[in-house]
Amino acid sequence: KVSIPAKGLWFDPGKNYEGSFKPCIVTGYDESKDKFVVQWKESLSSEGKSAEATAKGIADGSLSLLYRIHLCFDAENPFNFVKCVAYAHEARRCFESQIKYSLYVDSMPTDNIAPLEKDQVDRVLENSFNTKKLKKSGLDTEELLDEIEIDYARTMNKIIFDGSSHSPEQKMLAETLGDMLDSKKTTKQAALKKGTVDVPVYSFHQRSSDFKFCTFYTAVEAITAMTSVNGQCGQILESYLFNTNVHKSMHLDEFLQLQISTLQQRSTELKENWTARLIDDIRRILRKAGKGSLNIGIASQDMYKFSKVRRFLKLTNFVMEDSIRFLAKDSLQKFHDFILSSCDYKVEVKGISEVKVAKGEKAKERGNCPPLFAIDLHISDGKLGYATDIAKFQEETQNIYDDACQNLQQIPQLEPYIMDKVFKSTVRGVAKVKSIFRNPKPDPLNFEHKEMMWVQDLYDKIGKTISQASEPLTSYIEQYNIYADFIKLDVEAYVTDFYKNQRSRGEIEAEMKKHIEAIEQLQDVSKGGIPDEINLGLFMVQSVSCRNSLVKKRKQVMTLIQENFCKQTKAQCDALTKEFMKLSGDLRVDVESVKQMTELKKYMNMVPIKVSAKQDELDSCMKAFELLFEYGYRMPKELFAVKWKTYAWPLNLHRQIKQIERKMIADKAAFVKELQQKQQMFQNEYETVEKQVNSFASLTDLEQFKSVAAKSKDVSEKLSEFMERTRDFNSKERMMKLKVTDYLKVKQLSKRFQPYDDLWSTTHSWKVCKSAWYCGPFMKLDPDVVAEKHQKFEKTMKKCTKVKIIKENDGLSEIASTIQAEIKQFKPLLPLVTNLRHQGMRERHWQKLSKDLDIKLNPDENIRLTDLTETFKLNEHTARVTELGETCMREYSIEISLKQMKDSWEPIKFTLGPHEASKSYILKDTEDITNQLDEHIVQTQAMTFSSFKKVFEEEINAWN
Repeated sequence: KVSIPAKGLWFDPGKNYEGSFKPCIVTGYDESKDKFVVQWKESLSSEGKSAEATAKGIADGSLSLLYRIHLCFDAENPFNFVKCVAYAHEARRCFESQIKYSLYVDSMPTDNIAPLEKDQVDRVLENSFNTKKLKKSGLDTEELLDEIEIDYARTMNKIIFDGSSHSPEQKMLAETLGDMLDSKKTTKQAALKKGTVDVPVYSFHQRSSDFKFCTFYTAVEAITAMTSVNGQCGQILESYLFNTNVHKSMHLDEFLQLQISTLQQRSTELKENWTARLIDDIRRILRKAGKGSLNIGIASQDMYKFSKVRRFLKLTNFVMEDSIRFLAKDSLQKFHDFILSSCDYKVEVKGISEVKVAKGEKAKERGNCPPLFAIDLHISDGKLGYATDIAKFQEETQNIYDDACQNLQQIPQLEPYIMDKVFKSTVRGVAKVKSIFRNPKPDPLNFEHKEMMWVQDLYDKIGKTISQASEPLTSYIEQYNIYADFIKLDVEAYVTDFYKNQRSRGEIEAEMKKHIEAIEQLQDVSKGGIPDEINLGLFMVQSVSCRNSLVKKRKQVMTLIQENFCKQTKAQCDALTKEFMKLSGDLRVDVESVKQMTELKKYMNMVPIKVSAKQDELDSCMKAFELLFEYGYRMPKELFAVKWKTYAWPLNLHRQIKQIERKMIADKAAFVKELQQKQQMFQNEYETVEKQVNSFASLTDLEQFKSVAAKSKDVSEKLSEFMERTRDFNSKERMMKLKVTDYLKVKQLSKRFQPYDDLWSTTHSWKVCKSAWYCGPFMKLDPDVVAEKHQKFEKTMKKCTKVKIIKENDGLSEIASTIQAEIKQFKPLLPLVTNLRHQGMRERHWQKLSKDLDIKLNPDENIRLTDLTETFKLNEHTARVTELGETCMREYSIEISLKQMKDSWEPIKFTLGPHEASKSYILKDTEDITNQLDEHIVQTQAMTFSSFKKVFEEEINAWN
């Protein structure tokens, strides 16, 4: 901005507003008050002040508003300024006196003033109706005569007032009027010599000739063309650059599209159609003028400069400029009023569905039109916000305003198109018709900038108004903070966390109910829910998308909860189905025996009990399905089938049991018949075996022991089989509730055959063992097995010799005695086997035995017991062999203990840890190690005192 130095009149409030001129800086101009904004040099801080800063400066006295008469710029002549000030004050004083004079005269009464006489009135009327046309018109003259009477009475009062104002009694009145009365005395006009006004010498023909030379209105074509231009320019004033006929709420892009479309249509009309029509009309009309001053066909620029056609086209440009400016001002002002009326609402946001909107005076002019803008409230990427940035409404609306200003600056002048021979094609279209423009930083001293300041003012008011009208949007969206946590909620994580712990059906129902109630609350505006749309003055907030997103998310949570609950319920159904299928599978066994039939019958009796035990679980599953159905879950066909399949299992099992019971009746009859047949076959086999048992009394040849033993084995196995079969027969009879057959004879026959079996089986076994013990490899004999079998043989044969059936049969008695004698004969040799075949027997022991007995004993794989008794006569040195066996056993015990102690230390790992005091290392966790060490020390000490340690003495000492 430009700052101009000057001297301003400073009024001192303390001296009855007397003032003096002081230096100052002129910083601006207030057009509304017709005053200049000045800043006194004593308080000068900075150049350029905003409207807010100017108001603040005026309030604190640093700035002042001065009329032009109180401001002398440094650049102007002070003498002239003083003359202007003096003249202004004198003119004001005279004007005030004139006003007082007129007021006094007008205030005088006219009641006592005599009216005009009748002949005076007649002369006035006669002079007024001085033409035939007026005389025949029959006009009413009453109002005119009343005005003449009033004017006559006022004139008479003025004569009276002027005459009496100089009397001594009216001295105060004379002082009030000042020089007004004196000037009237001096300026009294002399009587006119004649009733006409003298006029100076005037050459009408010369003036008419000069006028005709300068003007183009002497040609009919020019007048016609200008009339056409005025008509075309008048037509465009009937339209507007913007479409303010909006009766519905529009999204910003729709509003912009509507305005841009209207603006482009108007711009095209002005740039192409309007200019084209003007060019066509001017060409068509002026072409008729032919050659002369309005010749549009001239090609010389010199001739064109002085031609009337140039003046005509200049005037046309001015008319176009006026038309464009009027169009622009009307359109921009109407757009400004349209926006301001759309924003003139007082909005109070109390809740999501409760907003109070009060219309202002301008808004009432719009009637019941809905808000201008529609804006969507939606949820995107987990965030709640408006689909359109709030700042865009102000920005885009002002951009449309700017577009209108810029489009009007592109309208070409007509000269290059009409005078195409004068103007070259290269410059055609360059010159534009002057239009409005917006300058964000206007220069107040620049006339064009000053003239266009209204454009910037409207622009600023539109932006400020929309900005203020947008504030309720921020307040309204803050009401949705209650949904912020739910909007950010991760649905899958929430459901996963919900099912982290086992949930009962009641808890799941409560959770689903919570979400159903939340959905109902969202959809019920009376409960504070989200409305479809809500009026915020300038904006109609459409929140359907937001509500649908929240409802959809709630349903998504419910669906996931239901799906998980469904899976849980399906798992329960699958578990029940598995158990029921097992019951059904167990019932579907093929009954091939009475035992199976009996067991199946028992199992069938247990099935209802097992089904009853699962009834609570089954009811729970069905209630879960009912709950899912109640809350609108659409079960897939697969799950629907699972539900009814599970529900039908108890009935299916009951039907299956009934079917099996009917089959069992037929099976039982078949089993009874089969049992009877088997019992008959058994009786025949029994009689045959009974004869074989009776024949054993005559078998007394010991040489045939192998064949007799084999026969005895067959009979024994047969009798064992008979015992099993009789038990099976009785069991089946009991299971089928038949009379139980007595098979005591089988038991008696088995008992009677037992001595024969013991005799011959023992005889056979002894013969086989005797050959292996005497003649088999001695080094492969197991001493424990030999001792055990010998004891068994001895006990069995002793029993046989005492049984009556053997004792009374001489042949069998002799066989028993013979075998018993052979067994007793082997008993003295048992010490040789048990001591020499001990597992602790080593080479040193054989060498010691050889040395003690003075024999050369080198046992190998081929040595036999008979060699030890017959060749080496060891049976004669049983005591020495027994003593050696004792030594062998003791040494073996020491050997095993040492090995076990050493082996137990192999897997042990030692843990070392730092020792703070010595900065070294110590063993950690040594309790088990110490206990084992103490135990091994005790064992080792015991070994050192053993009399059998000699062989292991070095090893014991090394270990100790």
